[in-house]
Parts: sequence; C-alpha cells; structure tokens
Amino acid sequence: MRRPDFISHSRERVKRLELVAEERKLQRVFQRERERLFSHPTHRSDWKPKAANSDVGRDIALLEKKRSIPWKEMVSRSKRAYDQLPEVQQRRKEEKRKAEYTSYRLKAELFKKRVTNHVLGRKTPWN
Repeated sequence: MRRPDFISHSRERVKRLELVAEERKLQRVFQRERERLFSHPTHRSDWKPKAANSDVGRDIALLEKKRSIPWKEMVSRSKRAYDQLPEVQQRRKEEKRKAEYTSYRLKAELFKKRVTNHVLGRKTPWN
C-alpha cells in the first residue's frame, strides 16, 4: 500500500462530513424557530396562530434520535466502499494474475510429464 495513512484520513473525512450534515440540520431547525418567533405578518387578516411545536419539535426529535443502521447493512456498505478503493482493486488484479501464472506453470509441468512418459514409452494414458 502506497499510502498507509489513507484509512485514518478517510475516517477523518467521514467524521467531518457527518458533522457538517448535523450542523446543517441544526441550522435548519434554528432558522425555523427564528421564523416562527420573529416573523410578523404584514396584515392583520393574514395572521394565523401557529402551533408551538409543529415542525420544530419534530425536527429536534429527529436530531436527537440518530438514524440507526442495522449491523449487516453497515458491514455490507463498508465492504462495498472498501472493494471500490483503487488499491484493493489493483491488489485483486495482481492476485488473479499470479493465480493464472501458477496454473499455467502446473499445466506446463503436467504436459512435460505426459510428453516425457510418451517419449520414454511408459504405459500411461495419453489423455
């Protein structure tokens, strides 16, 4: 592996993205709360009393309850992401190529043995 610190940097990026997403959710909740508290209708006829806990309470409850992912799904997501890494794909290609080379060597040795047996006149089947 050319970059041994890749995994730690990747984890840091993921944490940073999660924090940014959570910050956006909080800002959205705070913005709704500000609008609810400080927006005054221009005309008296437009004014309608709003429920105190309509969207804000639901958003806060959603923020408090983090979405839980089942263990198997989390493992499968991590495995898919890991399999998509270029280092992993390159390593798999190299392993596949090495396996092909070893199979070629084994086939060549077997063919050499059969030819030798045939030339020396040993009683072995040719197939």
